[in-house]
Amino acid sequence: MAKLVALIFWVFLVPYFLNNAVAAEARITTNGGKVLFVELSGEIQPSDFLIVRNLIDPELGAATDLRTVMLSSPGGDLATAMRIGRYLRFLEFDTVIIKGGRCLSSCVFILASGLSRTALPNEVGIHRPFGTATGFISQDEATSRYRAWAAKVYAYFEEMNIPRALPELMLSIPPEQIRMLSLAELTEFNLNGKDPVAQERDDAANAARYGLSRSEYLVRRARALRECSGPQPMMLDLNCYEAILGRRR
Repeated sequence: MAKLVALIFWVFLVPYFLNNAVAAEARITTNGGKVLFVELSGEIQPSDFLIVRNLIDPELGAATDLRTVMLSSPGGDLATAMRIGRYLRFLEFDTVIIKGGRCLSSCVFILASGLSRTALPNEVGIHRPFGTATGFISQDEATSRYRAWAAKVYAYFEEMNIPRALPELMLSIPPEQIRMLSLAELTEFNLNGKDPVAQERDDAANAARYGLSRSEYLVRRARALRECSGPQPMMLDLNCYEAILGRRR
């Protein structure tokens, strides 16, 4: 994507990348209308929302069973990341980190938008946003700007059903540093797993699908996840899973 020259007050971008980052790139893959994969990589720029939307909109259809965004980005423009995240949430995309990639700074806002989020330890990094403007500003003005953006950060993560603990930790990390999240932290912050509201909706639908009460469905689902998981994260023996949920074992 071409870079857009613009004034950006708040950004989430790892300082190391400031002189090395390139504009984000987006690629899309479809499979007969059933599966839609979108790969987003590089620095997030203000022009990227329209590029992403124009890439995805023509491929949308009722037959799309799986929608996934694969991420690898050092961050970039925070407002654009939020806008992309809200767009992807409306379309009910899942999010995952590209193998060998990282999702840092404002990229985390896009990761959080997924109905299902997949990330491994040391793939996700957070820190506090910082201004790109130079020159003198008063203490009152700096305070006002910071509080306004902090409020937007908290509101966004609440909208995505992310615990308040994530923005609290994020805003405590100096902008020149980066805090890589452990598996325990990814789980605590709901950045690895199903969105709780989406999980509630899916549990109700799946219990009806298998002809189970909610309590029996939850017991069988827990057993299936325990007994049918593969040696690698996120691997699942679907035949085993279906047999347990379908009361065939």
